[in-house]
Amino acid sequence: MTNPWAVGMARDEGDIIYHTMIHLAANNVKGIIVADNLSKDSTWEQMCRAKEEIESRGCDTEVILLKDNITSYTQSEKMTALAKQARERGADWIIPFDIDEIWYSPNQTLFQAFEKLNSENVDVYKALYTNHSLTEFDPTGKSPFHSMQHKWTLPTNHKSCFRYRASDSFVRISNGNHFVQHNGWDIGTRVNVYVDDYGDDKIVFGPQIISIRHFQWRSLDHFIKKVTNAYEACKALPSNHDLYKGAAWSQEFEEYETNGVEGLEKMFYKNVLVQGDLGNLIHDPAPIMEL
Repeated sequence: MTNPWAVGMARDEGDIIYHTMIHLAANNVKGIIVADNLSKDSTWEQMCRAKEEIESRGCDTEVILLKDNITSYTQSEKMTALAKQARERGADWIIPFDIDEIWYSPNQTLFQAFEKLNSENVDVYKALYTNHSLTEFDPTGKSPFHSMQHKWTLPTNHKSCFRYRASDSFVRISNGNHFVQHNGWDIGTRVNVYVDDYGDDKIVFGPQIISIRHFQWRSLDHFIKKVTNAYEACKALPSNHDLYKGAAWSQEFEEYETNGVEGLEKMFYKNVLVQGDLGNLIHDPAPIMEL
């Protein structure tokens, strides 16, 4: 039987995490594991609220909430450990999600999409994600998922969900959840495949059975909080670590080190908030589901 579980980490995501969890349950995933990583806002309370709502509705979704008190940026190790917990509870598919992502399958639930992938013996599915932008024209909504209604023209990257089998002797989710490394899986020939540099993944490309909408920056306060949280986590690593200087965050880190919060505020209004001309943005609200 198809048994998809979603696993994720949260830090100061109180504005959206309730809706992320409700959306996953409405898509009939069979389990959700979320670890709160030192949040200082209402994240934990909203996680508990979502768990209570999912259970009160009689959903066929088990919800497990955890506390993560490790500051350093070790997402790969943490997400891999959460996936292992899900596998121990019977998961066959793992959705390594970020809280600011809406995973969906057009015209069907995620559960139905994973049933289809199982029937085709797919091992890994790389879902393309498309960013939504914060604009000065956004209407008032019950969450940024509802109010940030303009998306980019094209996807910018992908995330990997994967089948986790009891026979797999090695599984590791990469930082950012973009790749999964594994061994011990049979590679069939019933779908088009692409073998990436991580090895024997059977990966579907082409028409998207599963897609992701991404809401990376949601307000000035959120932008500053997210950058400074990432800065703290990366600087807690050894100075020779490849993430110590931020990697994808390097520009934000440099601005923060040079000009502090004031510099980040200027960066937000210059590079993040869309004002005046919407350019090539497309009005296409995220297909978020409710119970």
